[in-house]
Amino acid sequence: MLSVCIPVYNYYVNELVLSLKSQGEKLDVDFEILLADDASDDKYRLENKKLSKLKFVKYFQLEKNIGRAKNRNYLAGKANYNNLVFLDCDMLVCDDNFLEKYQKFGNRNIVVCGGICYGIMPEDEKMFFRWYYGINREQKSVGQRSKNPHNSFMTGNFMIDKELFSKFRFNESLVKYGHEDTFFGYKLKINNVNVTHIDNPLLHVGLEKFDVFFKKTKEGIENLWNLYKNTDYDTAFADMVGLLKIYRRARKIGINYILIFKYNLFKGLMVRNLCGKNPKLWIFDFYKLEYLCKVANKS
Repeated sequence: MLSVCIPVYNYYVNELVLSLKSQGEKLDVDFEILLADDASDDKYRLENKKLSKLKFVKYFQLEKNIGRAKNRNYLAGKANYNNLVFLDCDMLVCDDNFLEKYQKFGNRNIVVCGGICYGIMPEDEKMFFRWYYGINREQKSVGQRSKNPHNSFMTGNFMIDKELFSKFRFNESLVKYGHEDTFFGYKLKINNVNVTHIDNPLLHVGLEKFDVFFKKTKEGIENLWNLYKNTDYDTAFADMVGLLKIYRRARKIGINYILIFKYNLFKGLMVRNLCGKNPKLWIFDFYKLEYLCKVANKS
């Protein structure tokens, strides 16, 4: 039995839902598709609400934006079945056996992650960096993800037992974008919950333009630092996040202030490279590290 849970915000989910509905009807199990719209703009909510007329689809309208973490917890509370499949709304199914692959792992005290993939280079050059980053940093094979299974946990495509989920849930203090998956993976790790990675990716089609993605990245770094503080600066959490590990080393040897100075001096040049035609991901890594040093120094 499957409850497919999709938090929705400012995105048309018709194609995703119809694909899932078609697959679910072919399975010999009960299933449902739950959509919770997080106060989207009218053009999205009016179109997506039509899906509520379909069999097996339930639509919930939230009048106030509550954020992705709280929305996922909300959907879990509405689910009728034990196996919760959480998907991001800006994904597309690229395998006719997508739900069947998850169904085979049902009713186990584990978390199952399917992965993410990216398509061809977008025509809009303003979306190039988001695609380029996704191809090189987020699209990983089962073998790559399985080397550090908890570190590789991603919220956009995974299955978890409802009772197990109730013990952890997502951190509802995270309203802005970023690192709710990192913290969830951390909680699973310190509680010895197995994370299994399988070859069952979704295609990420909701590519943001550079300025939107860059803004979200900075919000994510701010979230990451707040989460780190909330763990009382737990080294186990820091060891799961490469950015935090490097920051700790930089602070230990006393170069964090140099990195802040470099950020203030060269941030414009770094951004110019990243939004250009030949971005360097190592420059992006330095930008994030230096911005983290600045955020940490303010707290």
